[in-house]
Amino acid sequence: MKYQLELSSIPQSFEELDSKYQSIKKIIESSGLWKEGKELLPKLKTQPSKPKWHVNLTRSLISGYKGYISFNNRYSIVKSEGMYDDRLILEFNPNKIDFNYLRGYFFNSVSTEFSSYRASIVNISLVLKDINNKGVIDTRKKFDRFHFIDFIRNDFCEIYFKISAKKITDLLLRKNFDVREVKDGIIIILAENILSDDELERRSDDAIKIIQNKFDKRKFFFLKN
Repeated sequence: MKYQLELSSIPQSFEELDSKYQSIKKIIESSGLWKEGKELLPKLKTQPSKPKWHVNLTRSLISGYKGYISFNNRYSIVKSEGMYDDRLILEFNPNKIDFNYLRGYFFNSVSTEFSSYRASIVNISLVLKDINNKGVIDTRKKFDRFHFIDFIRNDFCEIYFKISAKKITDLLLRKNFDVREVKDGIIIILAENILSDDELERRSDDAIKIIQNKFDKRKFFFLKN
């Protein structure tokens, strides 16, 4: 059973890029995920000819994790599709790591410092199932599903659902979902413990239906439409 931590951020200026990377470096290198004795992560080499910068994290992380950071080239025109996002990806088995640490302190810290509009801990099997059924969507414009844990920035709540983060919070709290308002967004937690794929999918579908049933379905931009 594999999961991923996925962070998505819209590329900004080179000044913002350097600040973002330095903040992420500091968090990773001081975290419980860092392998003792490893060299610090490299500096970015910002040559204008590169289409993107790729930082391999796997060699520097403790056993049970693998991942990378990718930044798109700021010298080229940054298009308005999700495929051009900056991304941080960590793959892991939740039964073989300190999952409470990852989903708590680490998730909150990197989501903020990466300037994420969406940050999720996802079940890879469900992601692949969605891709097989509906194809790859543009995550800047459409909503796929609620994942095991999801941070969604306030303005993207409006894009995805056409309602505010506050209204989403109120709707889901009334149905006993764990929803927390944080700076610039909300965090939805579908479960405290790892669920089967089917149960996790059911929880996600239930949360979507709660919002859909309250408002006009024509206003939504879900993957399922």
